[in-house]
Amino acid sequence: MEEGEIIEEFTAKDGRSFLIRVPTLEDTREYLNFINELVRENTWIEENKEQTYESEEAYMKDKIEKIVSGNEISLAAFYNGKLVADADIIRGHGRAFSTGSFAIAVLNGYRDAGLGTELMKLILDKAKEAGYRIITLGVYGDNARAMHLYEKFGFVKAGIIPKYAYFEGKGFVDAITLYKILQE
Repeated sequence: MEEGEIIEEFTAKDGRSFLIRVPTLEDTREYLNFINELVRENTWIEENKEQTYESEEAYMKDKIEKIVSGNEISLAAFYNGKLVADADIIRGHGRAFSTGSFAIAVLNGYRDAGLGTELMKLILDKAKEAGYRIITLGVYGDNARAMHLYEKFGFVKAGIIPKYAYFEGKGFVDAITLYKILQE
């Protein structure tokens, strides 16, 4: 995968068109807006504080380096130039080189349109092409929408960590670890 490579133009169930491509360093401002919108929503992500441009720029430099070196597969979905969804798989180290850790986030207002499903399909195909054998992920126990997506793609529960994270207004929630074998 190359920086900025266009993967697909996707038309959602509601008729909106999204450009799905590999991110670039020039997307730093969009990624900053994206993460901060998710933080303000208090949604199912680990981050709970808004980021600065400097912190997001450092994150993006690291992300692009991993993409270029083949240690990360990353897909960004844009609607009219705005980053509205991101999915990535980060390769494990050493003996876990064939295992990837998956994460996905979709902004409010763009969920339930099939975008998460399309990103999941595309990124799992790319992971298989790149030789990943197993994909793992963590999901908060109260995130039914995400659980439905992961189960639809054949992910299996590996375990639960009780009261893993604290959310303002919700209290502590469990973390569920899932995995999917892509190839033997």
